[in-house]
Amino acid sequence: MPHLSSPPMTWRNQRNRYMLLGSYCSSCEKTFYPPTRICSCGSKTDEKRLPRTGKVLTYTTINAAPTGFDSPYNIAIIQLDNGPKITGIVINNGKRLSIGSVVKTIFRKLFTSDPSDVIQYTMKFEVVE
Repeated sequence: MPHLSSPPMTWRNQRNRYMLLGSYCSSCEKTFYPPTRICSCGSKTDEKRLPRTGKVLTYTTINAAPTGFDSPYNIAIIQLDNGPKITGIVINNGKRLSIGSVVKTIFRKLFTSDPSDVIQYTMKFEVVE
């Protein structure tokens, strides 16, 4: 049983690790990601679960990856369905990635700095069609 203060346990206890959480301002009807407590209009925001699907607005392929990352990989700006624009890693899994591709959020490994270290996970996107 891991110790409660270990990084994996602390990480698992954060709600936004398993779902896309943003915030919503009911005064000006803006949605934010990452979440913010106060809107630019000065009103208090409420937590909002963001949609898990969206469309690729633009993307680039990284061929020279930093240490610990597999290359090549794709970074895209994604317009979530009825939500904000966010940046994320896109996995194409043999499907063609292009502007306008429909993507969905998935929970995947980000990197490991060395084999005995804790594995870092994150939300990524996968091409649906």
